[in-house]
Amino acid sequence: MKTMVRAALTALVILGWSGTAPAQGLKIAFVDSHVLLRSAPGTTEAQQMLQRETAAFDAEVAKMSDSLKKMQKAYQDAEATLSPQSRTARQTELQTTLEKFSRNSDSLRELAGNRQRDVLQPVYDLINKVLQDVRAEDGISVIFDLGADGQSVVAYDKNLDITDKVLERVKKQPAPKLPPTILKSPAKPPPPAPKPE
Repeated sequence: MKTMVRAALTALVILGWSGTAPAQGLKIAFVDSHVLLRSAPGTTEAQQMLQRETAAFDAEVAKMSDSLKKMQKAYQDAEATLSPQSRTARQTELQTTLEKFSRNSDSLRELAGNRQRDVLQPVYDLINKVLQDVRAEDGISVIFDLGADGQSVVAYDKNLDITDKVLERVKKQPAPKLPPTILKSPAKPPPPAPKPE
């Protein structure tokens, strides 16, 4: 209900509501950004690049995880035979490695998220340029995105949906230049498990 109220208030502000009628000459339209993004030149290449890089990030996390598990197992196997000082030292080392793994894992997730944004940005820019051109040429005041997360348009005149028109122009654009691929991550796996004492 709050979303519908917010949408109504937003629409009133955009339409210039003054208690009587919407502003004269205001022209609105809608697009579905998901449809545009799926078919835009460069999207397939960007997604393939991201899949390769994500696989590399996942492999790095798996390597770190395997190394950590080996270290934990080595400690568990040797725990009963360790002196109290050695046990404390190994627990501290294990905790430090676990914290490092967690930081590296978080860093890789953040890097993957940033990469997704950076790799797709040229495609977003291409779509935005076409949207701005169509908006200016057709005298449209505002274009709403039906595909946006959290969008609050609950009903609209389907004749105002210009997705197909924009998509036709987007497809005619040359594929944008994508950033170079990165296949290696700067993160290092934790050190190998020490030999039992």
